[in-house]
Amino acid sequence: MIIEDDNHSFIHPWGEFIYKSLLSNNELVFFQEQAEYARDGKSEVGKALAGNIKEQYLASIQTYENQKEVFNILDPHIKKYISYLSDRALSLQESFLRPDYKDNAIDAENLRYNLGQGPWFNFMKKNEFNPLHCHTGNISGILMIKVPKEIEGEPETFILESNLRCPGQLEWIGSGTRTYKVNPKEGEIYLFDSSLRHQVYPFQSDVERITSSFNVHQEEIK
Repeated sequence: MIIEDDNHSFIHPWGEFIYKSLLSNNELVFFQEQAEYARDGKSEVGKALAGNIKEQYLASIQTYENQKEVFNILDPHIKKYISYLSDRALSLQESFLRPDYKDNAIDAENLRYNLGQGPWFNFMKKNEFNPLHCHTGNISGILMIKVPKEIEGEPETFILESNLRCPGQLEWIGSGTRTYKVNPKEGEIYLFDSSLRHQVYPFQSDVERITSSFNVHQEEIK
């Protein structure tokens, strides 16, 4: 089930949900520039991450203005995710719990959070991948900053007998054996529960795909 809402959607392959939206052209260019700053700074973070990727860097060279812009871009998406999560939880409580046991709605507008050490940037090249893993924090996010079209065309350019070709695809693992895969496109942003296991399959094309990831850590509610 996919619930469309304005320029974003909530994907329900199973009990958990995945938020999907798009960055504007200006926002995408901004993050592409931040990725190159991170590459120049070479603040390696690979030992702290699951990715089998040679180049993984923190956004180390950031002015206060850049840090503020990162927050300004991500904050509306995070608030939409939290508001939907809160509304969904209250709806379930209306169905199953007596009024005395219901929690109050989360005030997304006044929720305090931080991005830990994120965001960080991943420069994935052919044959590199992210094994099955999950993150810390409350919410995790993935930004598709640069996605060469050659990757999506690999089932035709690299012929292989298989009923499950998934080069470069992003996959989430839900309850039981249920999974959900996407062919990520440039400019997409995904948010999901940090405990939700996910992985990224390798590709064979001699190109570079750039992504950024971050974790949302709740601090306190005013």
